Amino acid sequence: MHRPCTIRQLTPDEPSTSASYGFNDFRNRFPDLCEKNVEKNVMGNHILTSISNPCLSTTNDGPTQILPFLYLGSQQDAMDSSLLSKYGIKYVINLSVNCPEPDILKQEGHFMRIPISDTYQAKLLPHFEDAFKFLDKVCERGSVALVHCLAGISRSPTLAIAYMMRRNNWTSEQAYRYVKERRPSISPNFNFMGQLLEYEARLREKNNLNLSSKSSEHDEECRNDNNTTVSTSFFTLSSVSKSNLPGDIRPVQVILRCFAQANHISFHLYSD
Repeated sequence: MHRPCTIRQLTPDEPSTSASYGFNDFRNRFPDLCEKNVEKNVMGNHILTSISNPCLSTTNDGPTQILPFLYLGSQQDAMDSSLLSKYGIKYVINLSVNCPEPDILKQEGHFMRIPISDTYQAKLLPHFEDAFKFLDKVCERGSVALVHCLAGISRSPTLAIAYMMRRNNWTSEQAYRYVKERRPSISPNFNFMGQLLEYEARLREKNNLNLSSKSSEHDEECRNDNNTTVSTSFFTLSSVSKSNLPGDIRPVQVILRCFAQANHISFHLYSD
């Protein structure tokens, strides 16, 4: 359990200290507050292996119901046997390399691990179909599944969004909004959002996905209490400085998608 932290202004009689040692010294002094692993990208620069995992525990509000048979949550949710029993969860998809398997899952075939980290290089799209077959099986059996990663913010929401795209023939925007409305804390990293766009293109090619009509229909469904419609804007930024983008995200063009809603604006970058 983390102790609360209080910030206050020092009085004139109290000594003050200025920290000027740099990140390496801070990491040596406080390793638990820093990411432990780094990787080298193709340019030889060090980048964090995790870009959205919290280094400290975040406030956990429990699992979020996405569908009658599908919940989205965190490692903390998955390890809470009483919570799993409460929601009737008998299947789990774990999107992590080392988050443990829940003890309550005794039957073979009720647990699926997708060994993936929350990085700019991680490939989640190749795992979609196997995960979707797993979830379809859960639905057919009238059971309930929990999809989780460490915090339920980036990896597992990406899978949930993709599943809604496939299940309802939705665009990535529609599915993102649907999941975001139910679990506001989600924030898939740039890499995963790009893979959702790639998956959208595959669905469009396979199912003749009609983006314009689908988007307008969903806009009618996404009006808030003030009858304000969610608006979406697309901007193409040319001549983006490659040095400003981490890891493998070094495109000539970057698409900036702005989801603007009452009191809420979020930006996502995708490699083009």
